[in-house]
Amino acid sequence: MYFEDKNFSIYSNLYKKAKDLEKLKKEDGALKIYLNILNKYSPKGIDYYERPAIILERKKRYKEAVKICRIAISVPWKEYLNCKPDMFEHRLNRLNNKIIKQEENSNKITTVKKRTTNKPVKHSSATAITPIQAKEISTKNIKFPDWYVSISFGESRPPSFPQALVLAQSAPQYIENNVSGKILYQAVYSDKPTEYLQFIKLYELVSN
Repeated sequence: MYFEDKNFSIYSNLYKKAKDLEKLKKEDGALKIYLNILNKYSPKGIDYYERPAIILERKKRYKEAVKICRIAISVPWKEYLNCKPDMFEHRLNRLNNKIIKQEENSNKITTVKKRTTNKPVKHSSATAITPIQAKEISTKNIKFPDWYVSISFGESRPPSFPQALVLAQSAPQYIENNVSGKILYQAVYSDKPTEYLQFIKLYELVSN
């Protein structure tokens, strides 16, 4: 069955231009065109999604590549000849694994090995603002594990912030610090697998 696409000639010509730029080793220019095609049109063909995903993965821009894979998977491929989404599902799994490894090496991850001392780690306390009520947060009773990883973030406008705050407040160790009149939220996790997975989930929310 043939599906008419009045914009096909437009984005197919743009695609050819991008492919020519790739042949000239001008990936940035090619990528810009590929992304422009996906932003303006709903192209019928696997290459329109595959090429930008490949370039983004090569540039280690994994999260952007993941978005393209998800778009490709959501496309009604059965309507288009010779187009199957299986390759995007495999690529998506590979990208998610790379994102986890990338985040483990990110500068936002603070890994701390405690010194062998009986002195407690000192943190300033501040007033906690929760969705339910305000309460006083104190760190004097917090017992930090021998190995821990922490993440800190401030209030922001993205829609993921409320979810990130709730997740941080449910962490094994949660601290709020008042820095120059602004609340800084900090969640601390140990090396337990379940806690580290919680940390990864919080990191994804904060970094988006």
